[in-house]
Amino acid sequence: MVSRTAVFGANFAAALLLGAGLLLPGVARAGMADIFDSAIGTVSDGFDYIWPDELPIEDFSLRLGVGIGTTPDYLGSNDYRLRIIPLIDLRYKDIVALKGNRLQVRILHREHIKAGPLLVLQFGREEKRNAILTGLGDVSDTVLAGVFIEGSFNGMFGSVEFRQALGGGQGASARFTLAQGLYQSEDKKTRLIAAIRSDWNSRRWSQVNFGITPGQAFDSGLATYAPGGGFSKLEIDILGRRQITDGWYLEWIAGYARLLGGAAGSPLVETFGSPDQFLAGIGGRYFF
Repeated sequence: MVSRTAVFGANFAAALLLGAGLLLPGVARAGMADIFDSAIGTVSDGFDYIWPDELPIEDFSLRLGVGIGTTPDYLGSNDYRLRIIPLIDLRYKDIVALKGNRLQVRILHREHIKAGPLLVLQFGREEKRNAILTGLGDVSDTVLAGVFIEGSFNGMFGSVEFRQALGGGQGASARFTLAQGLYQSEDKKTRLIAAIRSDWNSRRWSQVNFGITPGQAFDSGLATYAPGGGFSKLEIDILGRRQITDGWYLEWIAGYARLLGGAAGSPLVETFGSPDQFLAGIGGRYFF
């Protein structure tokens, strides 16, 4: 008789191979990966906290799939692209969670509150991604290290993350999230949540992503711009999940974000892009 551990091991190995195939260069890069990973992370966290009875917590759990979605070429652009998005969520008990480009270790663990260190792989921005970026150079990939605290109360989910870039001189950032369950069908197979998220960024982060140095102005023809730090984005997302079979789930998201402060005033946004940013995607995942 084949043990449950052996079956999980085989499924886990197959899933990792599939995940590696999905992460080939060009599948989901730059802002696409960051935007979708942070949004889909809200899906996983929000559903798990608001409806904790949905899935049992085991030693290892893996949620792997693929989706298709559209987002701006870069944060602040009004040009949109359709991309394939890998959906990866790997967890060990309720301690370690790898969700897309985010790794959490839950050191503080209470019934409704969890906290600990956090690592985020932040993808950069390629100059060739959009003609408006010509002459600005690439923004490099980097790792963000920080801490998080998250919890649930009265059917709501909230989280706060503080991160510091370890490379690329990209400064510090923070993200605030609040989610509320909207709907649950009688059979508990269809669920909807709404989430509000806001980003705060340091002056250095704002300069790298929205600023234009004198050298970049000379190469690009754009005006020199030096934004300050502060809140850069306010976003509202509607997220859904539908159980299709015992293991397969359909997930979808629609979102709207408004860029604020120095981000909204950048020539990349105010002159050639838009402070209004839209997000939409749909995908399927198998829960091992």
